[in-house]
Amino acid sequence: MLTITLALSGVVFWGFCDLLIAQFTRHVATVTAIAVTTLVSFALALPLALAVGGVPEGAAEWRAVGFAAAGGVFYLAAYGSLVAALSRGDLSVVAPLAALDGAVGAILAIALGDPVNAITAVGLTLAAGGGALAAAQPRRAPEAAVAPIPGGAPAFAVASEASTLGATSGLPALDPAGDPRVSPACAGPPERRRLVAGAGYALLSGLSIAVALQFFGHTDEVSATTTVAVARAVSLAMIVPVALATTGLVIARRLWPAALLIGVTDVVGFVFVAAATARGPVSVVAVLVAQLALMGLVLGLVVLHERPAPRQLAGAALAIAGVTVLAVAT
Repeated sequence: MLTITLALSGVVFWGFCDLLIAQFTRHVATVTAIAVTTLVSFALALPLALAVGGVPEGAAEWRAVGFAAAGGVFYLAAYGSLVAALSRGDLSVVAPLAALDGAVGAILAIALGDPVNAITAVGLTLAAGGGALAAAQPRRAPEAAVAPIPGGAPAFAVASEASTLGATSGLPALDPAGDPRVSPACAGPPERRRLVAGAGYALLSGLSIAVALQFFGHTDEVSATTTVAVARAVSLAMIVPVALATTGLVIARRLWPAALLIGVTDVVGFVFVAAATARGPVSVVAVLVAQLALMGLVLGLVVLHERPAPRQLAGAALAIAGVTVLAVAT
């Protein structure tokens, strides 16, 4: 029961973190957003780890630190892919696709010789079919598109996604008419390529977090806060050089409150999930974390007022149903 409570608590915080990231990436280049929020997360996690867990001692604890560091590599891949996906597509579509890591885990287990029962087969069918529907359909034509940000950041549509979170997240309202990146000349028909790219990043995020959870499952000798701090230190060491060489680390002063809030929700969610993986079966935690899909779908539709195409929405619902069925099978 404690494992379930910890994992679902992590899902709540990560869900709001994704909501904030979806808005943050409308104002900041993707690589810069990943680096800055990772820096904030590390700055929050390090003193917490030292206060709660202290400095690791003994071979067993340092072995756990090694697993946490390895998990940090894949966590950066998961987090970076998620940020990239949210900068391209809707939260209500990206979240269900990223949550298909449960289905990937089931497929890997089957490939390694685990028997397939009827419930697992139904869950995999729903998850695969739903993911295909959600990823294949283009969004409606945007009114305007955002020109590429200097430094290699991707282009993305913003005219129909003006910010509604200014009062709660610290993000300024996004005014397409006043944004120098918005150009009416960029308007055009819906682009399948943009949505497919976002879907690909979302699926990569789900696969990466599934691998990261396997490593975090071997960190029970150290505190969850230590696991988070170590993983974030590794992520920071990897992403900062990339950011400095491309889009930089500078963001507008008005965006720092939002970056801080993203860091807080990410670290708290991470601590809960790391604690869950250290205390219970990783397979159970992975499936519970996959329920982030449902939260992302609801937040995208209700808070961000996203309007995915009907087939996308049906696909997201099927993907969530498939993950839920897999949870029952597990």
